[in-house]
Amino acid sequence: MLQAIQDKHKLRRLQKERRKIDREWTERVRASDREGGFTPTVRREHALIREQIDYEISRHITEVLRNQAEYYFIPFPEYDDETSWQDNGDQRMPTLSPKGVLEVRSAIRKERKEAWEFWAGRLTTATGLIGALIGLVAVFKK
Repeated sequence: MLQAIQDKHKLRRLQKERRKIDREWTERVRASDREGGFTPTVRREHALIREQIDYEISRHITEVLRNQAEYYFIPFPEYDDETSWQDNGDQRMPTLSPKGVLEVRSAIRKERKEAWEFWAGRLTTATGLIGALIGLVAVFKK
């Protein structure tokens, strides 16, 4: 539970950082357009920084989903499955593609639902038995 909160916090922090960078760079591009200056250079710099942030977000999501898949004993896509993975350059590890994220999240949701259904059935039965026992005690007490 605590790990899930930490993971969501880290993801939100990365997304907030991406929005901040986009706002700052949008203003820099507008300023360089007004000055008639180095717009291609500014745009290239923004693309590199944005690519780094996007990679960090993708890497974090891949790591979180891998941990959840391991917890539920769900098979993770193989690296040779090109539809589930995206290459991030020579020096970076591959991350899950949007299709890969969708597949793994679906499998995790399915496993969680099955686990909940197992316990929900037991909980319903236990509640019914406790209610019946209370009723029997009330009848015999009179």
